[in-house]
Amino acid sequence: MLRNAFALAEETGRVLVLPELRCYCERFWWLLADCRVAGAEHMPLPFRCPFDFLFEPYWWDELRVQRRHASFWHDPRVPAELLASTVRIRLGAGGADGDATGGGGSSRDSGGGALAVDA
Repeated sequence: MLRNAFALAEETGRVLVLPELRCYCERFWWLLADCRVAGAEHMPLPFRCPFDFLFEPYWWDELRVQRRHASFWHDPRVPAELLASTVRIRLGAGGADGDATGGGGSSRDSGGGALAVDA
């Protein structure tokens, strides 16, 4: 799913805003009991987890993979004009002309804003 979302972002000239990530097991270098570190036996699963629980940020940076984290939408430091510069893509049957944009227009936009994908 992420591969396809990145492809859509690249095609539309946007930077993908990653979805909120959910972890069903902690990531730890030692023994886990029921997917939890010692002392956290009552922690509810799944939990919202950081990007580096599931991915290696170093390699993403090395490959220059542009992305924004899910917190982007709620970060007060993000300028309002950047938040407003989005492309929403609806996947499915498409519009009257059969394209994924929902109408006869082009899906390409080089605005550099965010990409939100409705599934």
